[in-house]
Amino acid sequence: MKSFIKNGIAFGFGCLVALFLVEIGLRIHNPFETRIKGNRIVLPANKQYHLINRNIPKLPREIIHTKNSLGFRGPEKPQEGIPNTLSIIAVGGSTTECLYLPDGKDWPAIVGDSLKTRFSRVWINNAGLDGHSTFGHIVLMKEYILPLRPKIVLFLVGRNDIGNTGDSGFESSHIKSRISFSSFENFLKSLSAHSELASLGLNVYRYFRAKSQGLPHAVVHLSPEKTLPYPGKDLEQTLEFHKKNFIPWYEKRLETLITLCEKNNILPIFITQPALFGPGIDPVTNADLAGIAVEGDVGYDAWMLLELYNETTRRICKKMQVYLIDLAKEMPKNSAYYYDYLHYTIEGSQKVAEIIFHHLVPYLQEKFPEFKKTF
Repeated sequence: MKSFIKNGIAFGFGCLVALFLVEIGLRIHNPFETRIKGNRIVLPANKQYHLINRNIPKLPREIIHTKNSLGFRGPEKPQEGIPNTLSIIAVGGSTTECLYLPDGKDWPAIVGDSLKTRFSRVWINNAGLDGHSTFGHIVLMKEYILPLRPKIVLFLVGRNDIGNTGDSGFESSHIKSRISFSSFENFLKSLSAHSELASLGLNVYRYFRAKSQGLPHAVVHLSPEKTLPYPGKDLEQTLEFHKKNFIPWYEKRLETLITLCEKNNILPIFITQPALFGPGIDPVTNADLAGIAVEGDVGYDAWMLLELYNETTRRICKKMQVYLIDLAKEMPKNSAYYYDYLHYTIEGSQKVAEIIFHHLVPYLQEKFPEFKKTF
């Protein structure tokens, strides 16, 4: 019995030593993935993802998603230097990153191509990160974007800040924070920001999950027959709870982002968060989008809650005299533009880019006349 315990301890110790050596080796040279590391944030760099879509009909079968040497989507840094160009970085969560849209089809890339028809020396990168909220945006700004000195930062914000206290786990694969034990995936995600071995394990886990289950985003099936009553009886209570417990802190984070930009001569532009759910009839399926089921809620209530955060963004931008593009109000509620309740199809990404481009052109011509093309 004693020898069995001794052997078990020796085996466990050997495994720990082996894992430690592998971790050290991967930190010296990781042949699988290059990662940019700041004090708190970790980004994949020079990485190309080849994704196979088996479960979302509105998306392409094969998707190529590339990260450049900065860890962002888009072209490499211009030779003349970022400060010498009409340089724009888009910051947001998954609806900015557009993880499951091919290179060049994410809305920041389309906006950049459109701006090149009106301005010279345009450079735009997509710094969206799946799951990121204003908590992560502040860290990203401080550690990565401020040193790059772009002229403009676009912030698409709202959805990921709903009820967010900063320890939700969604940002943990990029932000170094405490280890989460809420699920196996959250454990790997939170550990991966600290460990190269855990990051490799997370990538392997995601690969096999995608191979067996397809892309993790859900497919939405709308029907005019499947309608829930609305508004919900607890809506007012829910809104009041968020107004009291979350909105004041969301306001402060928006103000922090604006102050960070202004102190570093960066022009902030905010974009409100659109969604498929909410008041309106889907022109494709004739479904009542206020009466659809949304993550245990009804569409009308989910929209009113999202609008509470959008209205906060509008109010803070007005207070601090920051330019706002109200995408939430202008983006049509049309299932042709969304493959789920929040994320865009290629056609939807083009529509988002069209709306943003329409508002950017006159504003940028006013602020940066030196880049305006003369025909």
